[in-house]
Amino acid sequence: MHDMSVKLADEIYISALNSLGEGVIILDLKGRVLFINQQAREILGWDCEELYGMPLHEMIHYQKANGSDYPLDECATYRSLSTGTLQRHSDDVFTHKDGHIIPVSHVTTPIIENGQHVGLTVAFHDITERKRGEAASKLQSTALAAAANAIFITDNNGSIEWVNKAFEKMTGYTSAEVLGRNPRLLNSGIHSREFFTRIWDEILAGKVWRGEVVERHRSGVLYTVEQTITPMIEDGHCSHFVVIHEDVSERKQAEEKIRYMALYDSLTGLPNREMLIDRMHQALAIAERHECLFAVMFLDLDHFKDINDSLGHPIGDKLLQGVAKRLQACVRASDTVIRFGGDEFVILQTDLSHVDGSVILAKKIISALNKPFYFDGHEVLTSTSIGIALFPFDDSDEEQLLKHADMAMYQAKAQGRNNYQFFDASMHQEVEERIFLEKSLRQALRRQEFELVYQPQIAAASGELIGMEALIRWNHPQRGLISPAEFIPLAESSGLILGIGEWVLHTACQQARIWHQQGLDHFRVAVNLSVVQLRESDLVSAVTRILDETGLEGQYLELELTESMLMDDVDHAVDTLKRLNKLGVNLAIDDFGTGYSSLSYLSQLPVQRVKLDQSFVRNITSNSDSAAIAHAVMQLGHSLGLDVLAEGVESEEQMQYLEQLGCDALQGYYFSAPLPPEGFEYFVSKGHWWQNRQIQ
Repeated sequence: MHDMSVKLADEIYISALNSLGEGVIILDLKGRVLFINQQAREILGWDCEELYGMPLHEMIHYQKANGSDYPLDECATYRSLSTGTLQRHSDDVFTHKDGHIIPVSHVTTPIIENGQHVGLTVAFHDITERKRGEAASKLQSTALAAAANAIFITDNNGSIEWVNKAFEKMTGYTSAEVLGRNPRLLNSGIHSREFFTRIWDEILAGKVWRGEVVERHRSGVLYTVEQTITPMIEDGHCSHFVVIHEDVSERKQAEEKIRYMALYDSLTGLPNREMLIDRMHQALAIAERHECLFAVMFLDLDHFKDINDSLGHPIGDKLLQGVAKRLQACVRASDTVIRFGGDEFVILQTDLSHVDGSVILAKKIISALNKPFYFDGHEVLTSTSIGIALFPFDDSDEEQLLKHADMAMYQAKAQGRNNYQFFDASMHQEVEERIFLEKSLRQALRRQEFELVYQPQIAAASGELIGMEALIRWNHPQRGLISPAEFIPLAESSGLILGIGEWVLHTACQQARIWHQQGLDHFRVAVNLSVVQLRESDLVSAVTRILDETGLEGQYLELELTESMLMDDVDHAVDTLKRLNKLGVNLAIDDFGTGYSSLSYLSQLPVQRVKLDQSFVRNITSNSDSAAIAHAVMQLGHSLGLDVLAEGVESEEQMQYLEQLGCDALQGYYFSAPLPPEGFEYFVSKGHWWQNRQIQ
């Protein structure tokens, strides 16, 4: 042993051991430290004097990495001492002087001298950095394997070397099925060869490529991925490619759904107005290229609101769907049917050689929509009004063509509906006039531009004044007096009639009440109602409120309704009229004889008077047909217990003839024109009408 110590003391030998890049510790047979080189001291944090003679296991193996005890029988150093054999341990731990754990790999080699086992050499490396690298690599590998996105790695030729679980799930291929193969097994066939050539050119240049690729699942189903290919550069050369696939199929479907919702009507599945201009632009391009005609048809269903109101919106929706299908069945594959909104549709008819093509299609559509629809046990009848504008005759601008077709459609409605009309330049003036009047009409009530005039109603037998009809007049500040025939239909179509009608009713009742308070005879005032008031407003509540506000008794108010209004919804009309009767209000059927009412329905209506239309009175003394109709109305009215009033009496001959027929009351210019309130008061103050003909 002394000789061994002498050898160890050799300076050259010690210098060599200290210069090694690994830690070296020499032990005696009892495991005590005889020598520790400089590298070992630095790794373990001990000085040579502190270690000399100490049992190595107690110094460096008093705990494991997990903090538990390190048993002596697990120590490779002592196994080597006890067996005299070389021991290798690539993954062990030593304990630093300050207590922290150092991962090491070590080799324990027995020292043999003269054939005798005299000691042990422990050579070890600090593998902390290697362990960190392994941990990081393991963490990265675990992260890649567990990533939600599909990841695979190829060599520089594109052969797959590794895939994660997400790849297997996304593609349907197992790892074993794809390793060594080219990713082209996922090719959908959608992309061109040039597409993939551009990708290879970019990644071989060391650039990262990102883009959308459509791939094919093992089952054959196509899906879309957002693909990122990253070249791995080593020593200036590309060794591998890391490919990441994010499945964006759901996102693409959501985007497509949003796009569809933006461009297609959800109810009918037709292109909507957002797509209209684009389709018109395409149609115009085709027409210009082939030097042919191109038509824009604007369609509106007639009385669609009535169907919605009477049968409900679910039936209305089914009707729109049914109309859409019939329209598509009428057009060619090259034409486009668009739901413009509500019950309006637009048809783009391309590649026309002659106007007759639009005429044929318009007639075909009208015929198709005239056939009844059947929904949930209901037979639904409808028709359509069609306006047609042509390129290049009517304009070359998409929006103007559409506007002109819309104008022509309104002209078709004005012509009685259920027909088609081509755009004519004169329609511009009509539309501008309509827009001007509607705008003015909206301001007329606020500006107090309306007034009422009153036309006397005379008892035929006695010649006495028994009432008056209130008639509205519009004094426009620029246009002067505008006829009710011009603005009442506009007020009805725009919905303004509700406000105007209530004003008329309130003003007439208030004026009648004032006259009663002034001592004039208690005359009855007659007020015309609009079909919109009867259909859309709570008429009974409005009348009740106005009578309360004005103080007029219900018996002095007469409401006039036309036959067509009452026949529009008989059950609703009968219910409303009965409720009005309970208020004491009198009811009259205006323009009697001009409608198409059923006598069975007429007998159900709680009315007190019918008014013979002036069209029969006008020729009553010269036309036998008019006289016969007037006579029939008198008999019918009286048989139902109704008074009969004749309108439009303009001559003494007409008056006398009507008296002979037994007419109850008369009204017309023969007695007086409609008068403003002060004129009516003067008329009343002068007594009977025959004494005051000069007032007329």
